[in-house]
Amino acid sequence: MAGAGNSRCCDVILYGWEPPKYDGSELYIFMVSKFITAMRKQHEDTGITLKEDEDFVFLVGFKDRVFHIAGNYAVLETDTGLYGIGTGAGYALGAIAHGATLQEAMKIAKKFDINTGGKIQIVERGK
Repeated sequence: MAGAGNSRCCDVILYGWEPPKYDGSELYIFMVSKFITAMRKQHEDTGITLKEDEDFVFLVGFKDRVFHIAGNYAVLETDTGLYGIGTGAGYALGAIAHGATLQEAMKIAKKFDINTGGKIQIVERGK
């Protein structure tokens, strides 16, 4: 699981939350009905309220599938094989589509997106 955007929203989920145990149901239905419900409750229980210009996003890898969770708790299943989140993701993914390495793509994202910087994590996921 990876998060970007409002740091408090991300920290509460990434470091202070225990996701619900998978119940064996169809995975997308589980994500929408149980996972998101629990995530939203964690935010509410910790007093998180977002201002109009604040947002967050998560990528969740689970059982060889990847889910994109938007700041309004919408769930999208993605199947592109390459994923990025945060404001610089579009720059980085575009650079990769045109032949850049991951490291080069991150430099390009940092160059063109004022919100991209600090510690960058590149995670390769195997089967």
